[in-house]
Amino acid sequence: AKFPGDDSPVVWGVCGHAFHLQCITKWLSGANAAADGARCPICRGDWEFKELEGGAGEDGGVREDSMDRMA
Repeated sequence: AKFPGDDSPVVWGVCGHAFHLQCITKWLSGANAAADGARCPICRGDWEFKELEGGAGEDGGVREDSMDRMA
C-alpha cells in the first residue's frame, strides 16, 4: 500500500522524533503551529530540526533513510 509521504525524505527533530519531510512541513505550517507554535506532534516539545552528525549539509538535516529505522 502506498501512503502520502512514502517518497519523502525523513527528518529528525532535536527531541528525537522523526517524520517524513512532507508531513512535518504540513504540520508546522497548519493551524496547529499557528495556535501552539512550532511543536513536535508526538511529544509537544518545541520543534527544531536536528542537524546531521558532522554538521548539517545543504539538505538541512534531511535523511534518506526509511521510517523503518526510527527508534
